Amino acid sequence: MNYGLAHIDKHFTPAMEDVARWVHYVPSWSAAIEKQSNGVFKNVYGFVDVICQRICRPSSIIVNDVVVDVQRAYYCGYKGHHLLKWQGIMSPWYEFIYVCKLKVVLNLSLSWRLLSFCSGILFGLSGPFLGTESDSECLQSSGVLRMLAVIAWYYEYQFGIFGDPAYPRSPVLFKPFVAGAYISAAQRVYNYFGSRGRVTVEWFFGNVQQYWATVCKWKTMRLHAVPVPRYMRAAVFLSNCINCHYPNQMESYFDCKPPSLRTYFAIMRLPVQGVNEYPHY
Repeated sequence: MNYGLAHIDKHFTPAMEDVARWVHYVPSWSAAIEKQSNGVFKNVYGFVDVICQRICRPSSIIVNDVVVDVQRAYYCGYKGHHLLKWQGIMSPWYEFIYVCKLKVVLNLSLSWRLLSFCSGILFGLSGPFLGTESDSECLQSSGVLRMLAVIAWYYEYQFGIFGDPAYPRSPVLFKPFVAGAYISAAQRVYNYFGSRGRVTVEWFFGNVQQYWATVCKWKTMRLHAVPVPRYMRAAVFLSNCINCHYPNQMESYFDCKPPSLRTYFAIMRLPVQGVNEYPHY
């Protein structure tokens, strides 16, 4: 089992962290979200959120003959547990008229891939982060904003992702309006559909815990004895593979069909390039 987990972690973890390999699917994702939100979101192609994974209380370690207490770093006062935090982006795939527009830029093979359907696939997996880090700190540490900026430049800053109020507002990351007495009815509708979209990330991690009970048995998730991050990354990848075969909650929400496993693996096998080379995917 450990050999299989090491193989998945070595060959597919860089692909799951790489956001730019999905650059040609951004217009179709935005069209699917616009359809689902009744036209409220016209330039959003994904929803980002942070999920907490409970772990066993870590023991102290010795560094240079000095006892270091690492419990404070992993303890989250808000949840009341020792945690590892993970960040992911959820987006649908959908068939739309943008295919005809992109045929001028893309080759025939990429245009054919754009015709495939997908739902319930999480990409841009980042982590693990310490339990004391906030959502904004996790976003800055992951480097996702830099990759999203390159994707936004590719489409002349027409699209972005949606996050919760804890994230900083930027040209590539949208957030809800601050609730208060002076918020308008249109802004309330915007916040409503945004919260419904962000919950899909939690649905996915709920499926991960349902499929792989090991990652939610926090008493066995001991950092210094078990490769906890490797377990989680392998569970996310295998959950994506399962969602390619069986219906899931995200598929029903976005009204999309999952892709074939061959299509998903074809995208995951694309080489990981440098940040400056992302537009050439």
